Amino acid sequence: MEARRNLDAKFIETSAAKEAVLYANTAAYLYERLKKDASVSYVAHELSTEDILTLIQEQSGKTPESPLELVRLYVLLVALSIKDDLNAYRSKFEALDLKHVEWAEQLRQMILNEKVPTTFSKIVSTSTKGSTAMNSTTTYSSGIVLIPGRDDR
Repeated sequence: MEARRNLDAKFIETSAAKEAVLYANTAAYLYERLKKDASVSYVAHELSTEDILTLIQEQSGKTPESPLELVRLYVLLVALSIKDDLNAYRSKFEALDLKHVEWAEQLRQMILNEKVPTTFSKIVSTSTKGSTAMNSTTTYSSGIVLIPGRDDR
């Protein structure tokens, strides 16, 4: 598969990722440690959400044969947590068979619980000679960058 060739094992199987998997005593601990690791950022940057889901699907149907396979699978799962377009692939993510991998179901739930659309208020400040006007609108998004004096509606 093309996606697999694009990944360099040394950037996925980092010592911090291996350590997180080795010392994890809960899914939450594993999730928080891996989310901070460079391996997760690397995978999220190098692969599309669809490619990550395909790799997880290929690996999750069976019990991992080695600790390194387990590390790779956990890194792939947690990489989805920082993908902005995961909600577009939600049904495919929910359909993955993760029962053969300890904590994989809990990790999926943590990731999906974080990917709930959030309400943000967009506040734009504009200045005209001697007075300032404030406008506020509510939008649904995964985030908004506020730029003073600029209205991108």
